Amino acid sequence: MIAKKVPVLSVLALCAFAGNSILSRIVLRSGEIDPASFTLLRLLVAGITLSLISVLRKQPALSADPSKGCWKAAAIVCG
Repeated sequence: MIAKKVPVLSVLALCAFAGNSILSRIVLRSGEIDPASFTLLRLLVAGITLSLISVLRKQPALSADPSKGCWKAAAIVCG
């Protein structure tokens, strides 16, 4: 069942990224907001969104116990 959802969710994620890119270019090209303010706004919205997802999933955003993290995955991501 989960294997059938992966392609659909992947396509949705790719469409969301493409839409985000198009909207970002439109806003920045129009000159309504400068790039620094736009970046700050996007970072704030991303933080709020991740916090909301964490609350809805009833999982803490940050664990006070570092042993609960996946250090191997973090090392792979960071290089």
